[in-house]
Amino acid sequence: MTDDEDKLGAIYTAEEVAGQLRITRRALIKFARDIGACSRVGRTYLFSAQDKLDIWQGLRAEPIRYHGRAVHVPAHQSPLNVSRSLQALLAKKSKGSAKKADAGLSAHEKRQRLRREREARVARMKSFQPKRMDE
Repeated sequence: MTDDEDKLGAIYTAEEVAGQLRITRRALIKFARDIGACSRVGRTYLFSAQDKLDIWQGLRAEPIRYHGRAVHVPAHQSPLNVSRSLQALLAKKSKGSAKKADAGLSAHEKRQRLRREREARVARMKSFQPKRMDE
């Protein structure tokens, strides 16, 4: 066994991970592709142990805020939640401008633009570093 095999660890199928996380296979694949936490070989999606942890962190819910009954402590923002917030802000601001920008483009050029935007969002999400509680 080589060092690379030791570092990689166990590999799981989409069915195994979906069963462990108690979500559907399709929801798992869609979510994992959005955050870049899966590998694909043909039509087969594979997940490492770290991918499973990344997906689990992305699925975490924000705490309920009680009015005046507890001190508000900001929750750990997962990269996916940060990405969703950014998408919501950008969608509100650029809705009309995106339609204007797409007016003279072919379908292929529109797909390329959307792919570049998606790659930029994933890059921003991957570079996100949450604040540590001990700092």
